[in-house]
Amino acid sequence: MRRWAANGGSARLAALAGQEHAILAALRAHDVYGAFDHCQPLQESIEHAQEARPIPAGPVNDRWQNALARLATATTRCLNGVGHGDHTDLARARVLGAAGLARLLAVRRALAH
Repeated sequence: MRRWAANGGSARLAALAGQEHAILAALRAHDVYGAFDHCQPLQESIEHAQEARPIPAGPVNDRWQNALARLATATTRCLNGVGHGDHTDLARARVLGAAGLARLLAVRRALAH
């Protein structure tokens, strides 16, 4: 796991967490356009992370993949919510984004051990 982290895994994780924090902050502030501005780059970061090598430890990789899946769904909901003025999608983006972020943080804790 240390090799995965040292070879860009930790940087990808930190970037994803930072981007999701920015989206959640914008949504909490009811700044839907601010959230939208962060959703597209996050979507691209998720795609790059999904293409990267898996984490060697199976259970930790499962959490990582789960986090990426939740963040991908949250990002889609965010883009749809802003594009269509759908507050339900935006609310769901917030919930899924927070869940994905929590899983990212769990992966970071696992990598630290």
